[in-house]
Amino acid sequence: MTNTAAQTDALYRAAIATDAAIAGPHCTIDVYELEVTGHSDDGPVYELSDRTAMDTAATSVRTDDPDRAAAAQDEADEILRAAGWVRVEDWDAGDGGLYADVEPANG
Repeated sequence: MTNTAAQTDALYRAAIATDAAIAGPHCTIDVYELEVTGHSDDGPVYELSDRTAMDTAATSVRTDDPDRAAAAQDEADEILRAAGWVRVEDWDAGDGGLYADVEPANG
């Protein structure tokens, strides 16, 4: 696992894939750079880009585990810390998994 974030003002989001069609037999975690895809009255609208900032990491949590979402969160946090990332918000459920904004641990 490598934290490839440069010292920029880029924003990042971690994604835990909990769907077997996406992740395979085990939940995986990735970190993506966010990109501005539009603007609203509240400011920029961000979406995941195709630029990853951390190598994909498989967890030990199986995608067929009925408690996979809860189990994968703790392990994902450990993987993120080991790769030099800090989660800065709670995990939110979304299409195919869980998502949370992260930033490089070195700031």
